[in-house]
Amino acid sequence: MTKNLVGFTTLIKPLAALLSALVLTVVCTLEGAAESSYAEAVGQMRREQTLGEAGAGLLKTFAKDDMATLAQGIQLYAFAQADFNGLLETLKGALIKGEELADSKRFQDALVLAVKRRVAFTDFVDEKVLSRSPKGTKSLAAVLGAADFIKGAAELLKVLMEAGLDIWREYRTVDKENRQQIRDQLDSLKWRSFDKVPALG
Repeated sequence: MTKNLVGFTTLIKPLAALLSALVLTVVCTLEGAAESSYAEAVGQMRREQTLGEAGAGLLKTFAKDDMATLAQGIQLYAFAQADFNGLLETLKGALIKGEELADSKRFQDALVLAVKRRVAFTDFVDEKVLSRSPKGTKSLAAVLGAADFIKGAAELLKVLMEAGLDIWREYRTVDKENRQQIRDQLDSLKWRSFDKVPALG
């Protein structure tokens, strides 16, 4: 009996060590995946900021002598800027209040409006501004070299919803200090006003 007990104890120790190592590996993998998802989500929001502000810069560069186009472009940019920044504020509010983002009608409504305004603005820049620009720069994607530029509203809705959820998930897992950093990062993703965006070139 004592022999069996000793044998059992001898067997349990390496198994416990193996299990512990496996658990640690899984936890590290999940944490790495979460960090990667969060980084990708922030990157997607940053791309939208870059696209919007690049469109404003293109207006200042190629439409500066066409007052009608410039005026319409400024108005469309202002709408897109306000609604995209409003989306980020809505996301921040949901994080602070601990709302379930997937069930937040407020966030979903803000998302739909922000996507609608962004697509309207970038389509306008493509059609009314870049069509008059030098050969080889016939689209916003071409100008920016943005292969991952999302043009359609349906795809953009899906991508930004998932980005919001990834940020929300990350926020729920970190401590108070890192939560503040996430909120600060969301503020850094807001689009600048038209007058603060420089012309391109």
